[in-house]
Amino acid sequence: SLSAGDGRRGAVRTGAAAMGATGGDPRRSAATVAAAKKWHREIIEKVSVLREDERDKATMLNVLKHHGWALRFSPEMFQTDIDTVSAAVKNWGLALEYAHPDARNTKKVCELAVQQNGMALAFVSTALRKDRSVVLAAVSTSGAALEFASKALRKDWEVALTAVESDPKAILAADEELKGDRDFVLQAVACNPLALEFVDKSFRHDREVVQTAWRQRRSASTLSLPPAGPKAASRPVPLQLPPRRRRRAASAAQARQRLPPDEPVFKLGSPASAPRWRWT
Repeated sequence: SLSAGDGRRGAVRTGAAAMGATGGDPRRSAATVAAAKKWHREIIEKVSVLREDERDKATMLNVLKHHGWALRFSPEMFQTDIDTVSAAVKNWGLALEYAHPDARNTKKVCELAVQQNGMALAFVSTALRKDRSVVLAAVSTSGAALEFASKALRKDWEVALTAVESDPKAILAADEELKGDRDFVLQAVACNPLALEFVDKSFRHDREVVQTAWRQRRSASTLSLPPAGPKAASRPVPLQLPPRRRRRAASAAQARQRLPPDEPVFKLGSPASAPRWRWT
């Protein structure tokens, strides 16, 4: 039986599943959303009637391979079984939340979960949050997962830089000792120049830190694509701007063309007065 809180969370997840089935577009018809909710209920009913019996394991595996979230409604036997939990987290990493604590303390299961969704590190056992390979797999998928790593690994340069490369905000979850280390900050903005916004204020006025971030931004603004001809072998091709920025750039260029030449028509030694400008 589910409590009132579980019921509310289930309703939220049902709505999320319905949105996923409709492509995340809220403008889809009510009939489509109703059909998605019905499909969601059918899966829950199919899983809920399964027995804690090895003979139902094949059915459970077949469901979890496509709907990892259904692990929440499965019998306790399958929340403990390594095969069924692995199938669930391989499809949806956050299903690790509904696994038995013994399964969440299994390295193989946890690695599958964080490879699918790095934020599954939040449900990994305390012992495995100290495991360097598990944490590296998590932060390479989702840099924000650094928040759930052990304190020792939040001091690790490689782990922290991998997280920052994935998500610039991850530098906020790094250990205080690292955030105050100038060499680390230089490496962080070199990995991801957007991290400059989240470093300590004292480093935002550091000339070398700012220049490093700026150089990385400039180098990231062009792509070296295959040359279009013999003369274009070493010419970088600029990235395509979004439509709104293209329109702004075109408007700015037209405005510059309409501006008059800024050549003053007065000579040195003329009476001190406001210069007159020649307009064409």
